[in-house]
Amino acid sequence: MRAEIDELAARVASLPLRYREAVVLRHVHELSYAEAAEALGQPVGTVKANVHRGLKMLRGENHDNGDA
Repeated sequence: MRAEIDELAARVASLPLRYREAVVLRHVHELSYAEAAEALGQPVGTVKANVHRGLKMLRGENHDNGDA
């Protein structure tokens, strides 16, 4: 179990900053999208997109070229 947690932490740490910040605020700190958007100074839609893309990358589904 510890190895899985360490692997997930490493994968989160390897995300591009914009995705990592959004994913951590939303799913680790359990902020709402509106709260995360306020904390990041971004529109809610941007945060939603970054969370979605970050989770997609964590799952290994980042086949879109626009996710750089």
